[in-house]
Parts: sequence; C-alpha cells; structure tokens
Amino acid sequence: MAIGTVDRKVFVIDLRKLGPSIFQTSLTDLIKSKDTVKLMFDCRLTADVLLHVYGVKLDGVLDIQLLEVSQRSTINKAWFVYKLRGTIAKYLDDDESVQVVHQVGRRIYAAKMRNNNFWDRCPENSILSKNHLEYCVIRTIKLFELYNHFKRGDFFNLEDILSASSRYADFVRSYQTLPDARFYINQLVPDNVMVFYPKDVSKEYGKCKGCWKDKTVKFLSPDDGKKLKGYCKECSCVITHQQERDYSRGF
Repeated sequence: MAIGTVDRKVFVIDLRKLGPSIFQTSLTDLIKSKDTVKLMFDCRLTADVLLHVYGVKLDGVLDIQLLEVSQRSTINKAWFVYKLRGTIAKYLDDDESVQVVHQVGRRIYAAKMRNNNFWDRCPENSILSKNHLEYCVIRTIKLFELYNHFKRGDFFNLEDILSASSRYADFVRSYQTLPDARFYINQLVPDNVMVFYPKDVSKEYGKCKGCWKDKTVKFLSPDDGKKLKGYCKECSCVITHQQERDYSRGF
C-alpha cells in the first residue's frame, strides 16, 4: 500500500510483513474518514479488499479514473475508461512513467495468470525492489498531477465526483456473492455510478443478468439474431465486444 502527500512524499507500507496489525493504528481513521479526501485510481478492488479482508470501510475517495470520464464532452454511451498508463500518456508528458507502469503492470498480470503474487517475489525479510518502489511512487504522485490537470476543466464539480467515487467504491464490495468477473471488474463505468441527474422514470429498471445490479435494462440484439433481454448497457457491451477487446484486461 502506498500513501502520498501533496508535498510529494510517499510512504510505502508492506502489508506482507506488517499484516492486519497495521490497521489497528491511526491509518484506519485516515482510510475511513469522509472528510480526508483520498485520490485513487479505480478504487473498486482496493475498497473490496480493505472491507472484506481487513474490515476497514474506505470513504472520502476521489477517483481520478472517474474524474477523467467526467471531463469528456460526450457521455451518452457506455463509458470506456483508461487504465493509469493510458491516462498518464494522454494527459501528462511523462514517457518514463508510462513505461514503468506498463512494464510492471505486465509483470503483475503475468504473475496473476500463473496464480502467483507479484509482490511476493521479493525475498523474505528484504525491502521491496527498486521496480516495486518506483511503481508505487508513480501510482501515487501522478494522481496529484492528474487531479491538478482535470480540476481546471470546464466540467469539474467536486461534489459530483466525490459522490460518484463513493458509488464506485461500493460497486464490488457490496456483493455478497460475485457474478462472472467480466461483468463487475472491467473497463466500463456502470451507469448507476456516474449519476448526476434525477432517475429517469421512463426507462425500464431491474436487476441486470450480468452484473446483478439494479440498473437501466436494455434489449440486446447480437448479430446472430438472438435477443437477450435484461442486460445493462455495460454488460451488453462486454458480451457483444468481448472478441474485439478484452474489457477485463489492460494496464
């Protein structure tokens, strides 16, 4: 876990060594505080792990991934989100950071595919490697730079993005039983997260057959002519475009 401050100091906490006892400190108060805003990038799985593994409910999040989406002028379709590497590449002039995030991200994904933990590759009783530390620093410091970039945008509204970030944090951790992974952790923003307007009563609402969330339901007519009813627009997009783009991947 990495925690950064506005004066560009980064504190890396090795949960492998410290274990759950670290959450018996003031760190828990910081994580749970609604008044202390925490910049994060795609907070869904972090919020889920903090709650269901360590018993700490994350609050006060401002998710940079959602902030980027909120700055777009066209948001009338399924919102595809960038990973951190893509966001840095698009908005910050920092090729070196992009390469570090890309290279380490690929190693993390490769280790996951082999059912290994990338963070366990450091020898026992040793500090994190240079690659580990550099990755943690970039994923922390660059969030402040991205926030400073986006807050100058025409569509910036702090209260709206904090509210959306809270719903984003709840999206995975609210499950009692998880559905198919491609429907709850992908590169599409759920339509009940970016809600800055009253509920449209003219639309059909119900439990989506993919992500199991109470969302706007649409009819889906794939090229094979078979009609599938009951999928939200994000899950529909996952189904129809799975072969074109793997929405469950990305770095």
